Amino acid sequence: EYFMPIKLEQVAVDYTYYIIPKVEQDAFLTASVPDWSSLNLISGKASIFLNGKYTGESQIDSEYTGDTLKISLGRDRNIVVERLEDKTINQRQFLGSNIKEQVGWEIKLRNNHSSEVDVVVLDQVPITRYKTISISNVVATGAKYIEKTGSLTWRKTIPPESVHTIN
Repeated sequence: EYFMPIKLEQVAVDYTYYIIPKVEQDAFLTASVPDWSSLNLISGKASIFLNGKYTGESQIDSEYTGDTLKISLGRDRNIVVERLEDKTINQRQFLGSNIKEQVGWEIKLRNNHSSEVDVVVLDQVPITRYKTISISNVVATGAKYIEKTGSLTWRKTIPPESVHTIN
């Protein structure tokens, strides 16, 4: 059995880090290849190299109809992620038989790269289906908030070798 390269392409891509700090403390790098259909790729396994280093394999589906192909490049340990309780906000009050609880989180992102990086941070606010429980006054500065799903999305550019905080 032999492996033989069928096609070798160097393409310009847009890099974005996806971060879900509630689930995982790592950042995941993705490459977006615009106008990928002009490359005339065939379906199959593709070996991925980043800065001359082999990062793994991906599967290319030439039947994909989107205009931008997204390829996962794996974890990047140079983006450090912390999700911490904001103790200045957290409090619990008992009002008769009712409980009022206020919860806050702080997300810290450290970019240890020598260049700026684009990140998408995903988090969520609890949602409820019970009429006796209500969720109100969601404050997520700079986030896109979808009340129906409770999802929060921040898109940020973090300067090189710096820390950015999201509240």
